Amino acid sequence: MDRRRFVRTASGLVVAASLGYGCGAGGGPMYEFGFEDGTKGGLTNSVGGPCDGTVINSDAVLGSRCLNNTDTATSGLDTGFSIHRNLGQDYRDLWVRFALKHANNVSPGIQKLLRIETSPGVRLCGTFDANGVQAGDGFSWYWDNLASGGDGGYAISPASLLGQWHWYEFHLQYPVRAKAHLDMYLDGVLKISSDSNLTNDGTYAIRDLQFGGTVNAITGPDVTFDTRFDQIGISTQKMGIPTQSSNP
Repeated sequence: MDRRRFVRTASGLVVAASLGYGCGAGGGPMYEFGFEDGTKGGLTNSVGGPCDGTVINSDAVLGSRCLNNTDTATSGLDTGFSIHRNLGQDYRDLWVRFALKHANNVSPGIQKLLRIETSPGVRLCGTFDANGVQAGDGFSWYWDNLASGGDGGYAISPASLLGQWHWYEFHLQYPVRAKAHLDMYLDGVLKISSDSNLTNDGTYAIRDLQFGGTVNAITGPDVTFDTRFDQIGISTQKMGIPTQSSNP
């Protein structure tokens, strides 16, 4: 089992340090990346290659660079992009933060913005969606395999945030023999607090994080849109909104 976490030195380097034990050990930031060096920072696609998207030298929430994906949603077909961070071990209590901007259009269907995958395999145990006007016109959290048909959501329309950077932070908890729990903050304000419908028997923990994902469930004309991520952070403690870019 990989028992490392990643911490930032005074010079800005991200290095491996001893975590001590898995499944929710303390210690603070494990990964922070702001794309300032022009790379994708070890983010991968679903098979371990470089993640989808292009690092652009403009329009960052902080600093000068962000990661941009351009997609065209077509009626009756799924599209999307793949950005993964595999943690190398299971966690049961974790914070995930990123800045997100839809630069030009928002899909009228469903766009998955964060997915939680567990070990073993890729059993899904949490998905954060931006739902366009054809799919409820709001954001939702789905518990996937820990649900029996419910979700937690709120009614802010993704289109109302179009063309603006906003901060999303998630506190994810997957205890054993208890219900999982999510708190989601938008720009530092709690917006979703949700318990899973089903009790976690210990099968579900956090191992792989997918930023972005499938875009589906649209009807009508094609819609092309840019989804931009910046300042991705993963930590065992709350991170909040930074005042300067991670370096890199």
